[in-house]
Amino acid sequence: MHITIATIGSRGDVQPYVALGQGLQRAGHRVQIAAEPTFADFIGGEGLGFASISAGLKKALQEDVNRVGRNPLRFMSWFENHFKPLARQLFCDLRAACTETDALLFSTFAFAAFHVAEALAIPALSLSLQPTTPTRAFGSPIVSPLPDWLPLRGQINWWGFRLSNLLFFRMIRGIVNECRQDILDLAPVPWKFYTSLDASGLPTIIGYSPTVVPPPPDWGNWLHTTGYWFLDRKADWEPQAGLAEFLEAGAPPVCVGIGSMMDRDVDAFTGLVVGALHRSGKRGILLGGWGETGAKGLPESILQLRECPHDWLFPQMAAVVHHGGAGTTAAGLRAGVPSVLVPFFADQPFWADRVYKLGVGPKPIPRSRLSADNLAHAICVATSDHGIRQRAHDLSERIRSEDGVGTAVGLIEHYLAAQRVA
Repeated sequence: MHITIATIGSRGDVQPYVALGQGLQRAGHRVQIAAEPTFADFIGGEGLGFASISAGLKKALQEDVNRVGRNPLRFMSWFENHFKPLARQLFCDLRAACTETDALLFSTFAFAAFHVAEALAIPALSLSLQPTTPTRAFGSPIVSPLPDWLPLRGQINWWGFRLSNLLFFRMIRGIVNECRQDILDLAPVPWKFYTSLDASGLPTIIGYSPTVVPPPPDWGNWLHTTGYWFLDRKADWEPQAGLAEFLEAGAPPVCVGIGSMMDRDVDAFTGLVVGALHRSGKRGILLGGWGETGAKGLPESILQLRECPHDWLFPQMAAVVHHGGAGTTAAGLRAGVPSVLVPFFADQPFWADRVYKLGVGPKPIPRSRLSADNLAHAICVATSDHGIRQRAHDLSERIRSEDGVGTAVGLIEHYLAAQRVA
């Protein structure tokens, strides 16, 4: 079977689907990943086919994240000015990419794939790296975590999911229907289609660990939490010059990386991190995203790396400090070392809250409240608290025992076969 996996976002939004695609290829399928052009070499280098989605959502979100933030009015304005033309491009690109596709798998933000599959009369299946279905057990990833003492928290959690989903569906319905008619030659979908979509029984395969977010008792049996979809480094990978020597030259350092988050003042942010490492008495590694100016004048106790496989680097750290993206969070938890979370927006506060409640890291620090002093304090807690370190080790063992890719491949084959028969 020729399978297309459509995904949109940063490296952390693409890499798990590459791991899943490799699992499907090992099972005998032919797989292509439909993603933004910047990932063509990465995906091709992992042995998978590539189809370009030139919608540019990743770049638009990166450039506007600091301006838009969590302000709903600003987001609505951004959506109106930027999202609609990007959505039309997404529909066009996916339609062109799937001319020879037998089945279409799609991430949450690649929602156009659901409609493209209908137009092509091929099976489709939803994949997710975050929970999107209403539950009373925890809040929506795009809503700030609620305090434990709040009365009626279960009902508020459930309605938080419903209202955020309905708001998203309401925003996209108009452009979706335009694209269905103009690009796919399909009839528009009625509003009632969306009012129950997030609780409709549509099968969804979720790529995170059930030890990190246990499946809630109020979820149906069509929602499957498989375990993480990890993509490990290639067997012939070697660390860059100087890295092994740096690690051997002293105590395990603290790795600090913010993934695809772009701070408006890289120099100031770098200075803050350097100050925090100095106050905590820890050596450090600055991973990715710091730019040329951010690395100037670093002390000998801090090394800058443009990139390095998390599965090699993180287990050698005293702790990892990061923004709380789903992929980086997963890598940190599997490494078995404490995590210090500095969430920016979107689902990052959700993962930061999970890390804290699992007891594998200190209380998260929102980016808006970050200072050298409170980051230094969090690093000291993470690296000196025996309980945190032991829980991080124990959680890592449980995560490593899961076969997320293998479980997901079995479920995908089961559901696609059922759709083809139907």
